[in-house]
Amino acid sequence: MSILRCRTFYRNIEDLQTILEPIKKVVVTLEHKSTTLVECFIHLVKLGVMIKEFPSGNILFKEQCQEVFDKRWGQFNFELYLLAFFLHPQHRGMHLFSRFISSRG
Repeated sequence: MSILRCRTFYRNIEDLQTILEPIKKVVVTLEHKSTTLVECFIHLVKLGVMIKEFPSGNILFKEQCQEVFDKRWGQFNFELYLLAFFLHPQHRGMHLFSRFISSRG
């Protein structure tokens, strides 16, 4: 029971919730039959930005999240996703990921 009295425990739970909430939204969105490749890419970028800007006192947790994301990020065919993004009429002109892409190098 002493773990429940420790502030670190609650901070770790808050950190976990901060990461899991956007992931839950992504999974729910991507389960729809009408989901497009563009939506997959946008959610991936949003998730990457959220992890990158994650204000955590737990540096190890943030680094582990970044490591997992980077591994998955490297598995995507970016030419196909970028083509889908730029050609999709609903998303033309959006600058959603310009800051993220430039910071990733």
